[in-house]
Amino acid sequence: MEGLCRCRMPQRLRVTGETSPSIQQSRSGIVRYFACSIQQSWNTPAFWRKLLLVITLVIILAVIVLGAIIGTILLKIVRRWMRIRHAKREIALLVGLRVASVRVFSTPGASLMNLGRMTFIIATNTDEEAEALRKDYPRLYSQLCEAMTQIGYSSPDVQFHVESQETVDREFGGSWNQAVWG
Repeated sequence: MEGLCRCRMPQRLRVTGETSPSIQQSRSGIVRYFACSIQQSWNTPAFWRKLLLVITLVIILAVIVLGAIIGTILLKIVRRWMRIRHAKREIALLVGLRVASVRVFSTPGASLMNLGRMTFIIATNTDEEAEALRKDYPRLYSQLCEAMTQIGYSSPDVQFHVESQETVDREFGGSWNQAVWG
């Protein structure tokens, strides 16, 4: 067989802490020994089975770790989304006691961003309903903040804006996106 070498482990030397040429030669001999033994064993089926097993285990471990990371991120997003939904329902219940119909929006992408800063838009049908809410806003705001605290938000970080569909239709061509961000 061509390229096959005979592997001999060099004699072990006592290491005294000093680096001598004989120690350097011994180290290079050990490296040559392992390189030679790998060269001889890579042609065997057992070597390839072991290598395939190691590669498979590394891939499985990587998939498990990556899956755990992605699962944790998705779980946080779902929890945030559920918390936002709960907050919207509470706002709609509180405001629904004062006006006939109400819709509640949150800032776009709120479930992916930090929940520390949240803005909820309270949408009414008419300008009169929105004006009535604005007149009673100090009392309404304290009730909304109390509800948000029970859900888990801190009251200084949550903002509430009241707007009517009539105003959005008249001033922004019906686009809530323009009304909120424009």
